[in-house]
Amino acid sequence: MVLVLHLGADCAIPWRHVLAIVDARNLDNRDTRVFLDRAQAAGQVRTVPDGEVRAMVLAMDDAGVQRVYLSPISAATLRMR
Repeated sequence: MVLVLHLGADCAIPWRHVLAIVDARNLDNRDTRVFLDRAQAAGQVRTVPDGEVRAMVLAMDDAGVQRVYLSPISAATLRMR
């Protein structure tokens, strides 16, 4: 059985891929913004539809590919799931 984390809309990822869940209020931090800009340029960012971004989920799949998911679900709610 694989436990998954539902990020909103039709997007879910296996829990074992989750590296960090970051509150969207931290996206204004300069270092976080640089990281996010680089991930965007590399095509690693997926914005989950259904509302404004409330959390950033950093993940790495089994092949070692880094992904950044921008979720409309709050970081606190995602952590409780």
